[in-house]
Amino acid sequence: MMNRQTRILRGAAATLLAAAGLLAEGAPAAAQSLLASRGLGYVNPPVDGRARGLGGAALALPGGGLSLVNPAAISALPAPAITMAFQPDFYTSALPGQDTDGTTARFPLLNAVFPFGTRWTFSAGFGSYLDQTWAVETADTLSLPGREVAVTDRFASRGGVTRIRGGAAYSFTERLSVGVGADLYTGSVRDTLSRRFAATDTVSGRGDLVGASYSTEWSYRALGASLGVRWVPSDALNLAASVSAAGTLEGRPAEDDSLSVGRDYSLPLTFDVGASGRVTPNALVVLNAQWAGWSAANEDLARVGGARDAWMVAGGVELGNTTAGVRSFPLRVGARYATLPFRWGPESAGAAFPDEKALTAGLGARLAGGAAQVDLGGERGWRGGGDSVLDESYWRMTLSLTLLGR
Repeated sequence: MMNRQTRILRGAAATLLAAAGLLAEGAPAAAQSLLASRGLGYVNPPVDGRARGLGGAALALPGGGLSLVNPAAISALPAPAITMAFQPDFYTSALPGQDTDGTTARFPLLNAVFPFGTRWTFSAGFGSYLDQTWAVETADTLSLPGREVAVTDRFASRGGVTRIRGGAAYSFTERLSVGVGADLYTGSVRDTLSRRFAATDTVSGRGDLVGASYSTEWSYRALGASLGVRWVPSDALNLAASVSAAGTLEGRPAEDDSLSVGRDYSLPLTFDVGASGRVTPNALVVLNAQWAGWSAANEDLARVGGARDAWMVAGGVELGNTTAGVRSFPLRVGARYATLPFRWGPESAGAAFPDEKALTAGLGARLAGGAAQVDLGGERGWRGGGDSVLDESYWRMTLSLTLLGR
């Protein structure tokens, strides 16, 4: 029986690996994007609801912040603080002759900050990095001696890579500070391949048809570091820059899995720059740009389409009084354009790299003298385009709560 099940699963694997490239009709997926199935997954920055409402621009916001983008930003926080973000999203994907949709929810950010004296600030937290949660399901009919059997094959991947950071920032003056972060990239992904037969084909007397499943689990780990600077040349202007570097992401199968071989992937060097300017007492303009050298992993991912350097520009406008200690309800609008790092399919098949565009809006609340901050950011976005074959639209919400120990 075990040999028969193994043959069944190996046959299903060939079918599903082909189907994963096309994402056959009716394929359900619990993911934030079908692009989670490409390369190393879908890159999801660890930012809060305020930044999401501003197009994703988190780098140079007045008053600092707890997003894991600029390790120097925590120096602007006046008291111990903790933030947590919750992020549900919904997407619809279209491929030639096929449509699918899905939804999921995650916690992309948790960070705590602890000032020490008048110059030092320390932080500890984690944030999202690479999402690899997706699924594909196909229905087929097998011709067996004397009968035909309905069968459903499913390949599901669940997990991803998270960034855990310990950071410190030092303030030279109230207007100039630097920050460093030590990053641990870690996570696991569980792949499950299963085959189910229709109930009418597994009744008494036909017990030779037994559904089966096979799972493998991978663990990932890498070390990295981040460096950032925050400069406030005037009360109306904030400037910031950061660089993040990581070494090799080591992917290793479970110890008892003798059928899989470990793989290593080069992670990118990433540069971020940003500025924000207060054009009126109640109007703030924010701009950010990012470049990530994902082409370092091109050779590692050559068999699945490769990787390219990716860049992003984002910006927005915040309306409302955000002065510390003042109760307010700021409004935000923004936009973002990004090139995504992983090709949709093999280059030999003519597949292209996808892009992402998004329009954003948000609402904040500064309560209890600024000790409680609630931020909601909403996004309407589109991925794919050009020769990437995939066209995907999505709605994504990010709700964050920040508490300061005043």
